[in-house]
Parts: sequence; C-alpha cells; structure tokens
Amino acid sequence: MFDQKIFCGRLKALRLEKGMSQNELGNALGLSKQAIYDMECGRRTTTMERIYLLAETLDATADYLLGLSDVRERQF
Repeated sequence: MFDQKIFCGRLKALRLEKGMSQNELGNALGLSKQAIYDMECGRRTTTMERIYLLAETLDATADYLLGLSDVRERQF
C-alpha cells in the first residue's frame, strides 16, 4: 500500500540534499512553488510523468520515492 508520508518525506529530503528550493524544483517540473509545498505536505498527489521527472531531477529511483525500495541510486 502506498505510504504518503514516505513519499512526502523522501521528496523533501532529496530536494534539500540537492540544495534546491521549492521554487527551483517547481520550475524544473513546470509546477509552482505551492504545488511542491503541497506535495511535500501530502495535500497533493502527482502523475506518473511527474514522478519520473522527480526521480530524474533528484537522482533517485521512482521506487525509492514511492517507498517501494530503500535503494535510492539508479542502477544502470
């Protein structure tokens, strides 16, 4: 089952590790700062396409963001 708290926490932690503001991440995804804030607080969900973009932008796997895996780095 999807655990929104895991997604929200990992999203925020990865953004901060990258040194990105909510505004910068929003710009990278074509979203507003408020939309990123809402995702980090669990007030907003997102699409598969944006999960893909989040994973690419934050150098993580979608599985990690979604709490399906604790392995963060992408394997090539």
